[in-house]
Amino acid sequence: MIRANSINTAVSYLAHLRAALNAAVEWGMLPRLPKIPKIKRGKGVKLMRGRAVTPVEFRAMLEATPAVVSEASAATWQFLLRGLWLSGLRLQEACLLHWDGYRGHTIDMDGKRPMFIIRGELEKGRQDRRLPMAPEFVALLATVPLEARSGPVFRPQAKRRGGPTPSLHRIGEVIAKIGEQAKVVVDADPRTGEPTKFASAHDLRRAFGYRWAPRVMPAILQKLMRHASIQTTMQYYVNIEADDVANALWAATSNTFSNSCDFEAAIEEATDS
Repeated sequence: MIRANSINTAVSYLAHLRAALNAAVEWGMLPRLPKIPKIKRGKGVKLMRGRAVTPVEFRAMLEATPAVVSEASAATWQFLLRGLWLSGLRLQEACLLHWDGYRGHTIDMDGKRPMFIIRGELEKGRQDRRLPMAPEFVALLATVPLEARSGPVFRPQAKRRGGPTPSLHRIGEVIAKIGEQAKVVVDADPRTGEPTKFASAHDLRRAFGYRWAPRVMPAILQKLMRHASIQTTMQYYVNIEADDVANALWAATSNTFSNSCDFEAAIEEATDS
C-alpha cells in the first residue's frame, strides 16, 4: 500500500515501481508485467485545497476568535494568528518557536537583522539553518515586553482557564473553527458551490507568500517560505504573471478606451479591427 502526502508523490512512486517491474520482466525475474492502476489527476482529486486569505478575511478571523476560544483566551490565539499571517511559518514551526535556548526553533536577535534558527532535527531537511524573517513579523515580536521573552513565542491558551496547553493537532483544529466561524471559505464543491474547506493555518501561510511575491525575487521568497524546491515557490508568481499580461492587454488598447473596464468599447474595437 502506497502512502503519500500528495497526488504528485503517489504518481512519482508508481512511475518508479513500474520502471522497476519492467526491468524485472526484461531480466526474466517476472513472467509478465503486473497490472498497475493509473492515478487520474482530474476527477475526484485536487492538487491543492485552499487559497490565500485576504486582509479583509483575516480581520474577520481575528474578530471571530473570541466566539471560538472564549474572551479570556482570545488574545493568545489572535497573537498566534497574527504570527502566522506575518511570518509565513508553518503551524508546527510556529508552535516550536522559542525566544531563546536550545529547545525547538529559536530567534536570533544578536545580528544586524533578526533571524530564525531552524533546527535540523525538527524538520525533514535534517539541516540546521539560519534564515531571515519578515520585518512585519519582527515588529510583532517587538510588541512583547522584554520580561516575557522566554520560552515559547506562541502560547495559545485552552478555552477553560487553567486547562492543559492544546496539542499541535488541536491548535490546527481550533484555527480551522475560527475560519469557519468567520465564514472564510477557501474551497467549495464546483458543482454545488457548497463549502468544503474553511480557512486554516496553511491558508494564512499562503497569504504571506502571495503578499511577498510582488515585492521580492523568487530566490528570496524561497528563503522566506523555507521551500526546499524553487518550483514550489514559483506557484506564488502565477497570479503576478496573469496580472502583467492583463495590464499589457489593457495598455495596448488604451488609445481607444480608458482602463476603467469600458468593455463595450473593447468589444467595438475588436469587432472593427
